[in-house]
Amino acid sequence: MGNRHIFLKTISSSLIKIANKGVSVFYCKNHQNIHNRKYIQTTVLCGVFLLLLFTGCVNADPELRLMPPGEALEIGLNYLHQGNLEGAEKYLQEAITKYENSDIIDHLGVAFTNYGLGSLHAQQGELGIAEEYYNRALEEFAQASPLEYNARAWTYRELGTVYVKTKQYIKAKIFLELALTDFNLAEKTDYNGRGSTFLSLGILATMLEENNLGRENFSRAIEEFQKSTNIKYSELAKVYFSLGVLFLKFESLQKAEEYLLKAMNEHLKNEYINHLQLADTYYNLAILYNTENNLELTRKFIDLAIDEYSRAKIQYENVEARALVAQIEAQIKLLTDALNEL
Repeated sequence: MGNRHIFLKTISSSLIKIANKGVSVFYCKNHQNIHNRKYIQTTVLCGVFLLLLFTGCVNADPELRLMPPGEALEIGLNYLHQGNLEGAEKYLQEAITKYENSDIIDHLGVAFTNYGLGSLHAQQGELGIAEEYYNRALEEFAQASPLEYNARAWTYRELGTVYVKTKQYIKAKIFLELALTDFNLAEKTDYNGRGSTFLSLGILATMLEENNLGRENFSRAIEEFQKSTNIKYSELAKVYFSLGVLFLKFESLQKAEEYLLKAMNEHLKNEYINHLQLADTYYNLAILYNTENNLELTRKFIDLAIDEYSRAKIQYENVEARALVAQIEAQIKLLTDALNEL
């Protein structure tokens, strides 16, 4: 949607310029009457509007069309937090369109909207598009006055996480360290932000086989989250999950079970459950119990994992996310078939 929206917006801007300037100048030079000039302008502008309406760049909803960009941004970010990606995209696209078409440039509003669109596409698995939006957000934050260190820190953190997922490890480390620097410069300490950044640094370290550094960063992440008065259970769950998987890798099964069960409990506390992450937790618990030859618990957590993956299919409409679900379901089937042969 992002690149398509930008492309169509460029076309529409060009057509509007033709309607407002080119057509007018052409008829002035040819001494045609004002009535004909206005008729052509109106015709072209109507064509532009119908093009935008058909392609989704202009919303047919009158209430949304009249909504101030700041309000659309706030609603879009709330929908994003709730996991309603369709609603988030609708309002964030409306917000960015209004901000960019405004005569007064609101760098902060544009920055937050681009950040939201980056997060939206990151959740959909469209990491290349997410990267573009996060970089645009950073450009706008740099022009905002006063500088929002905390908001920029979150953008650095999310961009660093994108680079972790795309295995651009040098870039990932640079942006995650920039995030920590900005969190330290912010007027108010954001423990959730710091915890999330240490979480990403921990994941990065384990991907580079620096497991001791990984555990150290995971421990620091837990410390930061526990200082927060508004704990992000989904982020804390990711820390526990990462530690559980790390211990499972080294066959420290008691520790692995401890942290995977903690991850499960944190996910279940969250108001808006991330079914894909909860399913991953159940799946790794099934692997753990299978390693211990505990067939009863293995089957229990396989069934729970399958149930959550089916919910994840509904939650994640993006092709890449659904492909990931299908891949893990295939792994579960192999484990289930092996159990059935016992």
